[in-house]
Amino acid sequence: MAKFDSRLQHPAIAADANADLLVRLQSELDSIQNKGISPDQMREALFQKMLDMYSVPMHHPLRAEPVPSEQEAPAFKIKLNQHGFYRGEKPIWH
Repeated sequence: MAKFDSRLQHPAIAADANADLLVRLQSELDSIQNKGISPDQMREALFQKMLDMYSVPMHHPLRAEPVPSEQEAPAFKIKLNQHGFYRGEKPIWH
């Protein structure tokens, strides 16, 4: 009986000027997922990176909020702006 291989490898597709970067990112994300990171854990990490891009301090209450759904994301960006956080400022790097 063969062991089921649950690792995913989807060919990355990108049709824009940054295609090479997007293809490389897709490969890296596939590799991370194949090592056991769940999609929910990946969403949490990407959410925290988005907060970095908006220069939200590490101990700000917005970082403790749940990851917004796709439908809630636009409202969350408005909430960031209402708190004085805008994308384009110098991001926080860890």
